[in-house]
Amino acid sequence: MIPENLHMQNFFSHKDSEIDFSEFSSALLIGNTEGDYSKSNGSGKSSIFEAILWCLFNKSRQGMMDDVVSWGETTCSVSLEFTHSEILYRVVRTRNRMNSTSAVSFSYMDKAGDWNDISCSTSGDTNAKIESVIKLEYKTFINSVYFRQNDISEFAEADPSRKKEILKSIIDISRWDSYEKEAKKKSKKVSEECKALSKSIENYDDEFLKLLESRESIVEVRVELESLIKKKSEERSSVESYSKRYSELKNSLDTDTYDAVIGDLSSLKVSEKRITEELSLETARFDKSSDNLLSLNIKIGKIERYIEANPFTKVEDGELADLRYQLSHYKAEKASCEEFVKSLDELDISADECYVCGQSVGESLHAKLISDIDQKKRVYVDKRLVAINEIIDIDSRLNLLIKSTETNRKIEVAKEKLASTNSSRSILSDSVDNLGGRVSALSSELEDVNKKIIDSNKILDSIKNEDFQKIRKIIASIKTSLKETDISISEKNVELGALLERESLLDIRVSKMLSDKKKIAKRMEKASLYLRMSKLFGKNGIQSILLDAIIEDLEITSNTILSSICNEPSTIILETQRIGADGSSLIETLDLKVRKDGNLQNFKALSGGEQFRISLALRIALSDISSRYGGSSLEFLLLDEVNSPLDRYGVETLFVNVIKSLEDKYKIMVITHDESLKEKFANIIDSTKVNGETEIVFTRR
Repeated sequence: MIPENLHMQNFFSHKDSEIDFSEFSSALLIGNTEGDYSKSNGSGKSSIFEAILWCLFNKSRQGMMDDVVSWGETTCSVSLEFTHSEILYRVVRTRNRMNSTSAVSFSYMDKAGDWNDISCSTSGDTNAKIESVIKLEYKTFINSVYFRQNDISEFAEADPSRKKEILKSIIDISRWDSYEKEAKKKSKKVSEECKALSKSIENYDDEFLKLLESRESIVEVRVELESLIKKKSEERSSVESYSKRYSELKNSLDTDTYDAVIGDLSSLKVSEKRITEELSLETARFDKSSDNLLSLNIKIGKIERYIEANPFTKVEDGELADLRYQLSHYKAEKASCEEFVKSLDELDISADECYVCGQSVGESLHAKLISDIDQKKRVYVDKRLVAINEIIDIDSRLNLLIKSTETNRKIEVAKEKLASTNSSRSILSDSVDNLGGRVSALSSELEDVNKKIIDSNKILDSIKNEDFQKIRKIIASIKTSLKETDISISEKNVELGALLERESLLDIRVSKMLSDKKKIAKRMEKASLYLRMSKLFGKNGIQSILLDAIIEDLEITSNTILSSICNEPSTIILETQRIGADGSSLIETLDLKVRKDGNLQNFKALSGGEQFRISLALRIALSDISSRYGGSSLEFLLLDEVNSPLDRYGVETLFVNVIKSLEDKYKIMVITHDESLKEKFANIIDSTKVNGETEIVFTRR
């Protein structure tokens, strides 16, 4: 991105300042206060760089964001127009001190010359969109574009471990730490999933054994069922054979009377069973109703005793409301008296001047004022005491009245409940009488049936035929056995159905366990993969490879830049290993060496000018690498007092020449306190602060 225009309103000391970047490739930014260039601090120079930073990223060097607003103003705004990928964009950011809120808009200019708003629904989303478009975020911008004071030689002078930290932060190698943590986290999560699944297959062997046992039981039940079906067929054949013999004997005997009695007896037994069941049911209902009637009588007695023990107290209409009104009145009077006494206690009765008019007073007037105040206090204290006594009396009467009212209400409820319960008792008493009659009638009916059964059995005993009776007993026995066989067959069918259902459920569980076993194997493989990935993302994996590649890239890039800003042949060398004290082992390091005139020298052994060139080449190379790894392209530099390490000769020759050598590739703004450098630059931006307000003047020489 390349800045095109910057407009600041009420931003720090800039009431209304504008810079047109299209007018220069490089410019010197100097400052003065009230026309004195020796007082350039605080003139608003660095605020220009901070305005760009704040407009793009909503970041400020101030502790409080509201401090970016000019003193005495409510709002500030910064507008930045810049070109990126041949498209002109504009960001406008505002801050309101009154409600501590910020707003941002983002737009681009179309081919017709119209601005098109591409802001998002929230400021946070718009900020993210700006960074996405320019492919720069705050940290990358600080490392690649904005060179702050004392920052240019930080990398060159840092010890090896600090150099590595700077490289890691510039290319955000720490994100690989987050990848490593995430891979470990996923590996742990998958392992925990495997543990959870392992619990589901802990009983696999038992379940599989149960499945085999169920299948064996199914085979056994089916065999038993076939045997019962065969037995049933045989019993049916036996019944048919004996029934034939029974018919033959019956034809030879006079069995009409016998059969008639058998039929009557069968009917009587059915009646006996029915009457017995009805008698049992009605007896139970009679006993229950009798118990309920006894309970109602006890309940009615309790209610009647409660009503007798609690006489009704008459309460006059409005009496309760009247007492509450009186209580509220005396509470208000008590509070009012307390407030008056408090206000009198707070009066400052000075012996020097009147507390009302402020005029001087004598001793006699002062004593009179104090006496008057004390008298007033006594009046209000007495009134407060009367109010308290009334409150106590009324509160006591009110509580008694409330209690009487509540007792009256409970008595009315009890009377209603008594009437309802008496009605229920009357209904239940009639029901008990009816049930008693029903029980008596059923008992008589059962007695008659039992007598008829005894008479029928006597008739049967009078008909004698041993073969006929024997066959009847055999047929009855076989039919009984046949019924038992049918019951056994039914039970075996139920048992078989339960076993088949159990087999199905066990089969489902065993199938799921087999599936879980396969899932565990796959997840264990996945967990192992994540673990390998975590090692790959770690410091000894990709991070080490990336760091080696970045060091090599930095060395090549810085030497390319150094050759363009230095006439003398020099080469930057970044040594990543050195021989240990034992003379044979290798130690990881990151030492800065410079090859000059065929000799390898330490950085700190170089002259100030040489150190500045090396530092600048490294710093620009770091910026270039940072922007490239971030996906952006480095096209402008903001240099804030980076020439401070140089002496006068170095500033006037080396520094200026270096800046001019970079003009073809970068748009550059340089802040300096050295007003004499104006003669060395073709474009000057003068920041003048008068009465707390900064004015910008651009001059082309």
